[in-house]
Amino acid sequence: MDATPVVIGQEWSQPETMLETQEEAVEWVVDGEFSNGFTEFRKLEEPLEVDGEV
Repeated sequence: MDATPVVIGQEWSQPETMLETQEEAVEWVVDGEFSNGFTEFRKLEEPLEVDGEV
């Protein structure tokens, strides 16, 4: 199964945390802002199927 890790919160705990998410390919939603990868993920046209179910 493919999985996309996502950080969601109101603010970054440390200034360098945002850089670490980029290095580790982690998407994020923080303080109403979205990473580019998270925005692209939300644009999927087809629903994902798991074991034949949507």
